[in-house]
Amino acid sequence: MMLRDLLNIIRSEHNQKDLPASDIQYDRTDIDYGSLSSSLTRNMEKIKTAFGKSSDLYERKITTAGNYKITLFFIDGLVNETDISAFLINSLLKSTEQPRNDQSIEFFSKQMIPSTNVIVSHTFKDVYLNLLDGFVIVLFEGSKKAYALNFSGGEKRSLEDSKLEKNLRGPRDAFVEDLRTNTSLIRRRIKNLNLQIENMTLGSRSGTGVCIAYLRDIANLKIVEELQNRLLQINFDNIQDSTYIAHLIEDNPFSIFPLLLKTEKPDKVASNLLEGKIVLLSDNSPTAVLIPTVFGDYFHIQDDYYDYFYIASISRMIRILGAFLATLATPLYIALTAINLDMLPVKLALPFSQIRYVIPFPLVVEVIIMEITLELLREAGLRIPSPIGPAISIVGGLVIGQTAVNAGFTSPFLTIVVALSAIGSFAIPYADLVSTFRIVKGLLIIFSSLFGIFGIGAVITILIIHMCSLTCFGIPYLAPFSEKGILISIKDVLRIPFKLSKKRHSYYRIQDESKVNSHE
Repeated sequence: MMLRDLLNIIRSEHNQKDLPASDIQYDRTDIDYGSLSSSLTRNMEKIKTAFGKSSDLYERKITTAGNYKITLFFIDGLVNETDISAFLINSLLKSTEQPRNDQSIEFFSKQMIPSTNVIVSHTFKDVYLNLLDGFVIVLFEGSKKAYALNFSGGEKRSLEDSKLEKNLRGPRDAFVEDLRTNTSLIRRRIKNLNLQIENMTLGSRSGTGVCIAYLRDIANLKIVEELQNRLLQINFDNIQDSTYIAHLIEDNPFSIFPLLLKTEKPDKVASNLLEGKIVLLSDNSPTAVLIPTVFGDYFHIQDDYYDYFYIASISRMIRILGAFLATLATPLYIALTAINLDMLPVKLALPFSQIRYVIPFPLVVEVIIMEITLELLREAGLRIPSPIGPAISIVGGLVIGQTAVNAGFTSPFLTIVVALSAIGSFAIPYADLVSTFRIVKGLLIIFSSLFGIFGIGAVITILIIHMCSLTCFGIPYLAPFSEKGILISIKDVLRIPFKLSKKRHSYYRIQDESKVNSHE
């Protein structure tokens, strides 16, 4: 019986695949985007036809005390229905007027609509967009206009700390999925008239609201214009998150290095705006994109500015050391124990050579097995529910590592090196850069197993040349090193005291570099 059911399922799936194109049903609904008419009934039918059979489109017919017909449209879940009933509907029901022409209807609407935020629409296209944005549409009998009122509501996530970016000090709030809430968090931190916030809509089907924010007296306006042009040139119907947009506007989307920094912290966004950067925000996304970005930005966190300058500088050096360990620890171990063993001291080379005799695999195979195991544990720790995820990762790593060493499956030296590499990756603040270093480490493992130290040097040289060719909206990716030299750029790497930090970074090509006596 079970075999027969299984065969029937397979046949049905096979038949579905063989359906000819002529049997496909198409939606041929004629949606009107033109002007509204003076007939309330016709306008209502056009709106209901455009939304099809959507059950969340609510229609509320009202007949006033003066026997005048009004219709409300709104989408359930995007508005506050309690406020609509308490203020709007009650106000309209009490009216005893009977407007006759456009002028009297307009006067009537101004008197009876209890809201100052009213958008007047003349086309069905504007009506549809306002409905999808969470507005209430009010239609009057005999009027060729629709009135959109802001009674926004629905479920929103409350402000809480970011789970990806942890601060020891400073504010605990983070961005949420509501665009207006996110812009208000920025406004609270920068109370300046020069803070410019510009809105647009992206995604022909998703209709996602997007905004860019910048200080017009500090930011490079050419970069702002270039960003606006790139956003307008996006031809993609589905924009679900600001990271979608970041992938579509990068200078070099095929590079393994992240070219746009992403953050969920409003205080970090405010600090970067005051440094002359531009911020890209998207509705339904808690992630802000900072433009432009240089490579050194990925080693800076907001805690650096809440700690003493010497503590912050040491922390940055530790992060850079962690990046070197995450990338070079395993490849150097391969090169020095398999290819360039003569470069090690005799007392260190002998134990390495002796322990290799009991390992059944070549060194590169052993390393690949250990790295894949580590990646599996990392991925499992991310996907398993948070209360038990870290515990399973730690216990799994300890048990597997100890068992593999005891069984002679791997050497204890390699276990230590792989563990150091993993710990170094945890010191890198941003996940995008961690993923990049994992790819780089894979390349270095392959070339170090073939060519030793020479292979490592060749890969690093090629990567540096590639990074020197990268730009972010015209700003060199390796700035300030590519412009000023390493010694002069040390002050841009370290966190210098606030009393000595009186200028913004010049490599962002900003208008005003001085932090003292800035314009009001």
